[in-house]
Amino acid sequence: MKTILCKHGSSLVAEDADSLDALARIKDGSLVLVEVRRKRNLKHNRLYFALIKKVHANMKESLRFPTEEILHCAIKIAVGLRTEFVLPNGTVGFLPGTIKFGEMDQFAFDKFYNRVCDFICREFLPGTDDEELKQEVLQMVGHGRTS
Repeated sequence: MKTILCKHGSSLVAEDADSLDALARIKDGSLVLVEVRRKRNLKHNRLYFALIKKVHANMKESLRFPTEEILHCAIKIAVGLRTEFVLPNGTVGFLPGTIKFGEMDQFAFDKFYNRVCDFICREFLPGTDDEELKQEVLQMVGHGRTS
């Protein structure tokens, strides 16, 4: 059973009729295993793609990464969001993982975004601090500073 609950203090509270129904099916005093996942933040997702667009637009290596999509896939592979495979001749290859909303919650996306910013600063923008990069992307999409 999957349902959405809201944290209030040290309790999880049903937010809608479906959530109330789900909780009603659990006997009082029952122990249940709960997987905590944070719903993905659409604004954060947009920040990521704005970052990819900015990096691609400012690349001198456009032949190496001819499209934003290819850069996006290459970055996912570089930061470890990938599946490795070995061809019969021994050639090792990688397929990029997914950042789809249903596959990656906000906790995982936060870690992914931070790894991407670190990678971009290290490999494409040496001398740029990752916090500086994050703030620049925030300003670029009109969000200003975050606290």
